[in-house]
Amino acid sequence: MSELPVVTTRLWRLAPWRHNELMRSTDRFESVVVLFAVVLALLMVPIAGAVGTATYDRLDLATQAAQARHPVVAVLVENAGPSEKPTRGVPKHFRAPARWWVNGVEHTGDVDTGPRATAGQTVAVWIGPDGQQASPPRSGAANAAEAAATALVVWVAVTSGCAAVLLAFDWLATKRRLARWDRKWERVGQSPGWTVA
Repeated sequence: MSELPVVTTRLWRLAPWRHNELMRSTDRFESVVVLFAVVLALLMVPIAGAVGTATYDRLDLATQAAQARHPVVAVLVENAGPSEKPTRGVPKHFRAPARWWVNGVEHTGDVDTGPRATAGQTVAVWIGPDGQQASPPRSGAANAAEAAATALVVWVAVTSGCAAVLLAFDWLATKRRLARWDRKWERVGQSPGWTVA
């Protein structure tokens, strides 16, 4: 026999609108809080999707603005050296001064290179419309990946917040229930639990 119909029936019987005489008002309130958290998590799916879409549109505009950038060939003026002093181990990033020409005008600047780059070697450099060095434009796949990650982070953050509130509420409700049971047992004159003969 499948477990799904049994679970569905149990969940339906715990619904706050059911006329179950064994259900306390605190149980009904707890069911409403759980229902609210589930609905909020489901409503966050299209909202997170909208945030992801807005992020993609923003990144796509930046990518379109960067379409005027293009690579040119630059000649290294000196050998490559570490761009920063490593705290330990081998440096990861190397740079060297280079020069390149755009429309007959010479431009210079430090460019990223490999560790063994030497003077006179050529490297590709991305430049903007003014001929100055610029970062390469982002790809559509990178934009889509960042937008999807942003949407997922938004949804996970809100859902995790709902789960944390539910856990805290359940802990407080359980603590309150146990305190009520203790008070009722004290009225009966026995300690909680049954005596064993």
